[in-house]
Amino acid sequence: MVKIIRDKILNYMGTDYAPMVIVGNKVDLETQRQVSFQEAQELATKYNCVAVETSAKNNDNIGKVFDCIIAQIEKDTSGGAAEEKKPCVVM
Repeated sequence: MVKIIRDKILNYMGTDYAPMVIVGNKVDLETQRQVSFQEAQELATKYNCVAVETSAKNNDNIGKVFDCIIAQIEKDTSGGAAEEKKPCVVM
């Protein structure tokens, strides 16, 4: 599912890279887990982004998700003036 969503975003933006964060929610429901954190980290490495596990119910890592998004955007937009024009940021 991550690949499909990522491909749609990149296609829409007309680029081969966009700053992204892979978020696994409901970490408090461990017995119902469908994807291991290791799998999420491997995908994040493959797509040059970050993986974070959260629990909205317990307010675990919610702020960290936004910190990671901002860090990915800043990493992508930092650079010199000669850099090519980049599309807007999609969140």
